[in-house]
Amino acid sequence: MSSVGKNQNIQKWNDWKGNMTDQQYVQMVHDNKLSRKVIAEACGFSKSALRQNPTIAKELAELENDLRNRLILPPLTPKGEDESRTPKAIQKESMKAAREQSRVPELEQRILELEAENKALKGKLGRFSELSDVFMDMEELR
Repeated sequence: MSSVGKNQNIQKWNDWKGNMTDQQYVQMVHDNKLSRKVIAEACGFSKSALRQNPTIAKELAELENDLRNRLILPPLTPKGEDESRTPKAIQKESMKAAREQSRVPELEQRILELEAENKALKGKLGRFSELSDVFMDMEELR
């Protein structure tokens, strides 16, 4: 995004923040923090601007800390404090599990198809095995 767009977003953020009351903040609490979706909609920009614009991200963190100090937001739990200090990493195991889970219905369908094909081939084999036995008996008679 251009610096003009970033500056516009900062201006929208400051306007929104200046017009908010404590009661309005209370109404937008989600998971012990302010709802990013509601903030973005109220400001008129995307949620990514709250993370990607360093000025807005810093001010949002400061705002939430201030609201916690004023007891408008609930205090962070020890787990929440740890998560706020460390960046969230995408866990390879969870991504792998999601990919595998999305393949489950496809694989189940494939198994059903192969079982049906296997049953049909066994039926044909039964007929031909009798024929094979007859040919073997005929060979012995010669």
